[in-house]
Amino acid sequence: MDKKPSKLRYFWTALILGLCFLFVANSYHTYLNLNELGENAARSGKTKSILQLASDTYFAVHTAELRLREFKQNESSSSLEQYENAVARASELVTKLRNEETEIPEQAIRFEELERLLNRHYSAIGAAVTDHTPGTSSNAQDNQETIELNAAQDTREARNLAQTMEASHDSLEMLSELIATIEEEEFKHIQSLMDDSTLRRQEVTRAVLFANCLGIGLILVIAMLTSRSMRQQSEYAKQLEQRVAERTQELAERTQELELYSQELTRSNRELQNFAFVASHDLQEPLRKIRAFGDRLTDRYSEKLGDGKDYVMRMQSAAKRMSKLIEDLLAFSRTSRRTTPFETVDLNLVVEEVLDDLQIKREETNAEIEVQPLPVVQADPMQMSQLFLNLIGNALKFIKPDNTPIIRVECEKAEISHADITLPGYRITVSDNGIGFDEQYVEKVFSAFQRLHGRNEYEGTGIGLAICRRIMERHCGEIDASSTPGVGTTFELLIPETPPVQVEYNDSEPRLLDTGSTVVTEP
Repeated sequence: MDKKPSKLRYFWTALILGLCFLFVANSYHTYLNLNELGENAARSGKTKSILQLASDTYFAVHTAELRLREFKQNESSSSLEQYENAVARASELVTKLRNEETEIPEQAIRFEELERLLNRHYSAIGAAVTDHTPGTSSNAQDNQETIELNAAQDTREARNLAQTMEASHDSLEMLSELIATIEEEEFKHIQSLMDDSTLRRQEVTRAVLFANCLGIGLILVIAMLTSRSMRQQSEYAKQLEQRVAERTQELAERTQELELYSQELTRSNRELQNFAFVASHDLQEPLRKIRAFGDRLTDRYSEKLGDGKDYVMRMQSAAKRMSKLIEDLLAFSRTSRRTTPFETVDLNLVVEEVLDDLQIKREETNAEIEVQPLPVVQADPMQMSQLFLNLIGNALKFIKPDNTPIIRVECEKAEISHADITLPGYRITVSDNGIGFDEQYVEKVFSAFQRLHGRNEYEGTGIGLAICRRIMERHCGEIDASSTPGVGTTFELLIPETPPVQVEYNDSEPRLLDTGSTVVTEP
C-alpha cells in the first residue's frame, strides 16, 4: 500500500521538475535570442551609417565629375570652385568612413584605397588647373610674334589640361566603382543581419509558444495535483472521522466498563470495610467471654488447676493479643472510613498530648525527646494524634538495650507536589537512635500486618505504620522512611498546609450488627 503512493509521488515530482527545467531552458534560449536581436539591431545601425557615408561620398564624387566637365567646356572659375568643394566634401566623407567600425575586414582596405585614389586625383587635377591660365585679351600694339608665342603656349596648356582631365575622369570612374563595391558589400552584410534577425524572431516566437504550452502544462499538472490532494484529504478526513468515531465508541464502552468496575470495586470495598468493622466488633464479644471465664478460673480454681493453670495463662495471653489485633483492625477500618471535616490543628498541642499519653513509657525508658516548633495545618485532629502516637510510640518501642533513647521531632517549610500541582507545606521528621532496619524493607513496614521482628521480641500487630500511611494519603501528603540497622530510623512526613481535597475511602458509616451479645461480668 505504501509503495504505490510513493511511486506516484516520485512520478509527479519528476514531471514537475522536468517541466520547470524545460521552462528555464526555454527562457534562457529566448533571452539569448533577444540579446542577439539587440546586437543585430546595433550592427545594422552601424552598417546603415556606412552605407549613408558611402552614398554621400558617391554623390560628392559624381558632383566633382560634373563640375569638372563644366570647367572643361567653359573654363568657368565658378565651376572650378564647385569642383574643389565637391572634392573636399568627398575627402571629408572618406575620412569619416575610415573612422567607422566595420565587421567586413576587406572594407577597411577599400576605405584606404578610396582615400588614396581621391587624394591622387585631387593632387593631379589641382596641379593641372593651377598651371592653366585662361585666354587673355591682346592689345593692338602687341606685335605679331608675341601673339604667336602666347597662342602656342595656350594650345600646349589646353592639350595638357585635356589629358589631365581625361585621366581625372578615369580616376573618378574608379572611385565610383570602388564606392559601389563598398555599398554592395555593406548591403550584403545588412541583408545577412536581417536574415539572422528574422530567424531569431521566429525562434523567439516558437519559444513563446513553447513557454505558453509549458505554462498550460504546469497549470494542468498543478490543478490535477491540487484536485488529487483535495480528494486524498477528503478521504483521509473521512477515515480520520471514522477512526475518531470508532475510538470514541471504544472509549465510551471502556469508560462505561471502568465506571461499572469502579462502582463494583467501591461496593466491594465498602462491603469489606463493613465486614471488617462489624466482624471485628463481633469478635470482641467472645474474646471478652474467654478472658472473663479465664480470669474466673484463675481466681476461683487456681489451686485445683495445677499444671492447667499455665494453659489458662497462655489462653489469656492469646486472647489479649487477639483483642489487640482486633482493636488495630478497627482503627485501620476507621481510618479508611473517617469523614470528619478538616479543621485548624496546632501540631504542637497534638504532640504535647501524645507525650502525655506516653508518659509512663517515657519514664520506663528514660527517653530524651526534643520537639521543635511545629506548624498549624488544616487536618483531622484525631488522625494527627494517632499519627504521632504511632511514630513516637514505635521510637520508644524499638530501642537498643542499655541505651538511652533520643527522639527528635523537627520541621521545615517545603513544597509538595500533588496531582500535577505544587502546594505549600511542611517537612516533619521523627528520628530516633533505635535498632533501625534494612531499607530494602521500607515498603514492607508500611503494609498492614507486616512485621520485621518476632512477637516475643517486640509487641505489636504490624498495622501501625499502615495506618500512618492511610492518614497521610487522606491529607494529600506522603510518608517515607530511611534507616540504618543499629543506628536509627527517620520517618519523613510531607504534609500540605491546606490540603486541596479531602480524600475519603467510604461514603457511609457502617452500622454495627445487633448480635444480642452481652459482656460477662463478675457475679
